[in-house]
This record gives sequence, structure tokens and C-alpha cells, in this order.
Amino acid sequence: MTVRYPNVLLCTFLLLGFLGPILSYVTYRSIVPLCVLAACSTIVALGPSQSLKAIQNLSLPEKLIAPIFVSWLLITTLWSPDTGRSLLSVLKFSGTAIVIFFLLVGASKIDNSSAKKIVISLGLSILLVAFLWVSDIFSNGSISFFLFKFFYREPFGYYWFKAALTIISFSALIIGYIFWKLNYKFFTFSTIVLLLFLMVSFNSRTLMVALPIAIIGAFALKAIGRNRIKFLIGALFISSLILVSNMGKTFTAAEVSNALPRNASASQSVIYRMHIWTFTINKIRDKFLFGWGLGTSRSIGQDSSTIDPNYGNMGEALPLHPHNLALHILLETGLVGYILFLTLIYLILNNFDQNTKKSSASSICFLTITILAIALWHFNYSAWASWWLHQLGFTSAMMIVAMRTSTAFWINKNE
Repeated sequence: MTVRYPNVLLCTFLLLGFLGPILSYVTYRSIVPLCVLAACSTIVALGPSQSLKAIQNLSLPEKLIAPIFVSWLLITTLWSPDTGRSLLSVLKFSGTAIVIFFLLVGASKIDNSSAKKIVISLGLSILLVAFLWVSDIFSNGSISFFLFKFFYREPFGYYWFKAALTIISFSALIIGYIFWKLNYKFFTFSTIVLLLFLMVSFNSRTLMVALPIAIIGAFALKAIGRNRIKFLIGALFISSLILVSNMGKTFTAAEVSNALPRNASASQSVIYRMHIWTFTINKIRDKFLFGWGLGTSRSIGQDSSTIDPNYGNMGEALPLHPHNLALHILLETGLVGYILFLTLIYLILNNFDQNTKKSSASSICFLTITILAIALWHFNYSAWASWWLHQLGFTSAMMIVAMRTSTAFWINKNE
């Protein structure tokens, strides 16, 4: 597939690589228009016929499962409590999926020389973000306020943890650049490690647990072999069913509340989630097969409150969404929607996995980012949040670009 206007693609991805981390630091939603711009530039750079060919090049399962899943989302709006909002959610999700698709197509069409320029741009951006993190520690957020006119919010006390990881990852990138002519493999590894820490920029209490689990899990999945993505998706499916069948029976939120230390912010967060999940699971059991309808999460828990034996009234029984990917999709789209969603995720991840098999370092980093994203998604974010999906798309695109820089190394190695 030829690129008619390669400079358009290069300039847009340079912009995406440099501004992406900076704007994500200012406000996570700002990544959305950048991704849209990059996706549009891909279509312009390829031309209409080649853009259509990119869709035609998809495998038959990939062509079928995406429209089937979106169709199921549309069907669930029929019994949704707010059909108008649900239809809007379907349109937003469909638009996000199209943007991410062409974003990844554009990243895959970047040549080796352009990829190196984009990675340098990305590295400079991360260096600036690291500077902002460290300066905000000492300036109480005044640096960010003067630059961007927003008040810096404490990232749940992990000041030094986040800043140190960012600086270490950038140092690895610098070392990679010094030696890249001698070793493309190390250069690619250091670059993808840098992308891993883009995920760290999300202020998440689960990060301290999710990051080491993701790294250990990546090596474990790597050892499984070619069926590792099937194993990962199967584990997600089975664990979700176990959670739905046992929550409230084998253990309860009240038992968790009594077991954890009192008045610790982390404890309160875990306990509140347990109550949210208990409420959500009880609703899932009522309509397990087809779900309650898209958008139900925003309305189904408004009239109920979470009452904890140790903390009293903690808020709505279901605030906006269940803070768990599996439970969110099961609640709104039922078992049918969840199976379709996991099938779609399998096709995407398997495609990525096939493209990283030549490099053990790239494969480990891809699996680490995948598990980290799943962990954060299962404790924090809405299943349909466009900013989160765009951020995953951005990280994936930059990872593809980084991998392009090692193509020459792998060709020479195989020869």
C-alpha cells in the first residue's frame, strides 16, 4: 500500500508524538482531537482508494465482528432507560473505533527514517512532562498553573514514584540513542519502555499494584507461547464469570470493610468499589443474557445509596459506571455483548502479538502495556470512555512507530 503524501503523515505524527504526552498531562481528554487529526491525515496521505483498501485488507473475522458488536450495541438501546443518550454512546464508540483504526494504519505506514524522527519528538515531549512532574513537586503546582492555567492535583501521593519512573525511562531512551547504530534491539526496547510509562501518567491508585503484576504477567504470557492471547482472553472471561457468581456469596463488601485498615484512603476506595460491584452484580444476575441496555449505568443506581457498616453512606450505589470493564459490559449488553467484545479484543491483540513476535523485547513490552491497560480498565474507567480508548490508540500507534525503527536490524539479523 503506497503513501501518496508521506510528508502529511510525517508532520501529523510528529505533532501527535510531541503534543500527545504534554496535552495528556494538562487534561487527558485533549488527546482525542490529536488522534482524530492523525487519523484524518492518514486518509489524506493514503488517498480514498488506498484507505478503502486498508479496510478490505482486514481478515474476514475482523470484518464481521466489529459491525456485529456495534449492531448489538444499537439493539441494546431499545431497552435502555435513556435511548437518546445510548444512541449517542454508540455513535461515539463507533467514531472512536474508526479513528483508532486509521491511526494504527497511519502508524504502520511510517517508514524507518520518519519513525526515528517521531520517536525523537516523543522523547522530547516525555522529557518536558518529566520536568513538569518534578517541578510541580517542588513548586506545589505553580509551574503548571502559570504555563497551562490549571491547578495541579496531587496524584494520590505518588509524587516521587511517577517522576522517578519517567526520568528513568527517558534515561533509557537516551542510552538507546547513543548506541542505536550498534544495537537496534536495545534502541527499540528503550523506546517501548518509554511508551509504557505514558500509561503511568494516569493518576490511579491501582497503579502501584497493577504495574508489577503487568510486568510479571507479561513474562508469564510470553512463556506460554503462541496461544498466549487466547489464554489471556479466556482468563478474563472465566474470572468475570467467577466474580459474578461468587460476589456476595463467598465474600461480601461488609467483610472486606471489616478486614481492611480504617480511614485509609486506599481502603475506602477498595471498599466503595466492592459495594459498587455487589450492586452491579445483583443487577447483572437479573438480566444476565441480554443486559439492561446501553447507558443503564448512569441511571440504575441513582435512587440507591451505598451504606457501609464502618463508613456509613459512601454515595450512590452505582456512580456513572461500575469501575470495572467486565461488569460494565455485562450489565449493559449482557453475556452476548461481553462475548462479542472479548472476541473483538482478541482479534486486535492477536494481530499486535503476531507483529511483535520477531522481537522478544517488543513482545514483552506489548504484553506489559496490554495487561496494565486491562488492570486499570478493570478498576477505574468506563468501557466506553472515548478519551481512554483514544489514549490506548495513541500508545499503540507510538509503539508501532517505535517498532519500525528496528526493522532494518531484524532484516539484517535474519540474513
